[in-house]
Amino acid sequence: MGSPPFEFLVGVERTAFHVHSSLAIHLSPVFAVLIQGHMLEAIEKRAVLDDIDVDTFVRFCEYAYTGDYSVPQPTICQAPHPSPLLQTDTQDSNDNSKSNAVSQKPETEKAPPPDSNPRSKQLISRSISWLTGRNNKKKPCTPSCKLRNPASGVIASLPDPDSKLGVTWSKFRASSTGWNGPVFQPYRNILPSESFTEVLLCQARLYVFGDRYDIKPLRLLIVYKIRRTLSVLKIFPERVPEIFQLVAYVYENTVEGDDLRMLVLQYTACMTIVLMADADWDAFISEQPTFARELLAYLSNLEQN
Repeated sequence: MGSPPFEFLVGVERTAFHVHSSLAIHLSPVFAVLIQGHMLEAIEKRAVLDDIDVDTFVRFCEYAYTGDYSVPQPTICQAPHPSPLLQTDTQDSNDNSKSNAVSQKPETEKAPPPDSNPRSKQLISRSISWLTGRNNKKKPCTPSCKLRNPASGVIASLPDPDSKLGVTWSKFRASSTGWNGPVFQPYRNILPSESFTEVLLCQARLYVFGDRYDIKPLRLLIVYKIRRTLSVLKIFPERVPEIFQLVAYVYENTVEGDDLRMLVLQYTACMTIVLMADADWDAFISEQPTFARELLAYLSNLEQN
């Protein structure tokens, strides 16, 4: 490439990156204005992106020069050591029982979040109960039914294939193959200790970057990769909060009708019965009223079709 480099100062430490100006102009109309316009950035041949993290910009550069970006592997989370109050000692079982009762008392007295919406919770629960019924001809399984496999202790994360949610899930997975470029093979998790927090969030951050700077091909690639990842992801109880983190980030950084938001909404709708089993579900949907409203609307639409 014969075009002169353009300097980007990225992150709070303003790490310098040099990208060929013609490439940046080709990828992003926003960058084209910065580089070719009459603003200070064009004169100094430098732009400050101090609210973009370095890892996200590195992935953008990787995409700019190769047409693809790397997805990190899951990290391994060590299981926390059991609390001394929760350990059973046959010689002091009575004392431990008393200690447990005392330690658990504050939790039972915890007040619900002030902005909680019991009506939304009830409607979501009712929709899920109906949508998880096999062909809706038998009494549907309620969200409070047993979800764990007694042999493995793992939550069964897949909807009944004959239910409406099961059909929706099949369509979700099938659409992950509709891509004209190289096939992305996501990591398939088998252990509850494998954390997908950064696997998902790093791509969501890159998507928000691509949205801000209007890089549509990058956004489409990210949606494809995240869909492929979610299509094979096993949701262990320990990992449910990671889905909450993804939903929260996407809903805080996208608008209604956005492609990534719709993807996350479709996925969480299919997995709602699993997410509802988490102790923090009520608090989560109270903190995310927009998500709760859109989820309820999506589930209601499934009921009617």
